[in-house]
Amino acid sequence: MAFASRTSEVPRLAASVPAADVETLAQRGVVAANVIGHTDPEAFARVVQMAGDGSLSVPITRTFTFDELPQALRLVGEERSRGKFAITIAS
Repeated sequence: MAFASRTSEVPRLAASVPAADVETLAQRGVVAANVIGHTDPEAFARVVQMAGDGSLSVPITRTFTFDELPQALRLVGEERSRGKFAITIAS
C-alpha cells in the first residue's frame, strides 16, 4: 500500500512495495521512498512465488479516490475495514 501526504508544501509518498519510481517522482517535486521489511526470508520467498504463479489473491473490497484518502485511513484506524483498500491517484 502507498501512503501519501498533502499536509506539507512538498508532496510525499511511501510505498510498502518497491514500486515508487523515486527519481521520476523527484522530477515532479514529490519526495518518495520505498519501504519494505523482511522478517522471514523463506516466508517472503513463498509469497513472491505465490504472486508469480497467480495463486496469491488480494481482494480489493473498496476503492477510494485520492481525495477520499482520509476516510479510508479513518476506516482502517477504526478497524472497520475488511480486505484491502485501493487508492486511485489521477495524473
